[in-house]
Amino acid sequence: GSGPIPVSSMLILGEYAPSADIYNIDISHEANQLASIVCRRFLPSHLSKSMHFITQDISQKTLPFEVESVLKECQLIFLAALVGDDESAKLDILRNI
Repeated sequence: GSGPIPVSSMLILGEYAPSADIYNIDISHEANQLASIVCRRFLPSHLSKSMHFITQDISQKTLPFEVESVLKECQLIFLAALVGDDESAKLDILRNI
């Protein structure tokens, strides 16, 4: 859940650009839309092109092939603190990804 203000993603991208692509996954389409606007406004254009936004419920047992493919290519995954309602839900999400 990267949310509407993906500060962590922006900081990570600033540190590892241009060799990094950041994939922000959130269940909320509206949050992704706002996050995309924030990135375009506050990041230089060459960095904002490295930010990607996927709207997906990551807790689903079966993920779409496109999302699964992105996750398999990731070298590092951060799970936002507010993702999942409780510890059990967080662990289920981690097992899923």
